[in-house]
Amino acid sequence: MKRFEGKTIWFCGLPSSGKSTLAEMLYDSLNGNVELLDGDVIRKNLVSLGFEKNQRMQNIERIRWLCNLLNRHNITVIVAAITPYKEMRKENKKNILNYTEIWTKASIEKCIERDVKGLYKKAKLGLISNMTGINDPFDSLDNPNLICNTDIETKEESLEKIKKYLGMNTKL
Repeated sequence: MKRFEGKTIWFCGLPSSGKSTLAEMLYDSLNGNVELLDGDVIRKNLVSLGFEKNQRMQNIERIRWLCNLLNRHNITVIVAAITPYKEMRKENKKNILNYTEIWTKASIEKCIERDVKGLYKKAKLGLISNMTGINDPFDSLDNPNLICNTDIETKEESLEKIKKYLGMNTKL
């Protein structure tokens, strides 16, 4: 029987809540077998699905499959994906063996303020439909392993909190 050593660290939250920033910072602080899967990068290069609920579910399902594949080969995977629906996260917890869920929790106002892509503005103007947090829901997380309150914590404070939770040296 194979022994699975890899793990998945999954960042979820509203668009512009800090998922990618923290995932990249964590990735940069790790050595060894580690891979970063960013939702935007996956959508651009691997899975080109839309933003209807069933398409979002399929996208997360594929990322989950990729995590399990990499984990089987002793690779730690860091994922940054909105993952807006409870059922998505429930399936992640059920189907990824060594899974850690981190909620990058920020108010919608803070996310709109940070929005470098202008997606919230476009959604409010009706140019984008199914925008999480505007005209598509983001279900609150019931029991994440860790919450980073990214609207009040600095990114360095959040990273230190994550590293401490993961049992890593907290010095950068």
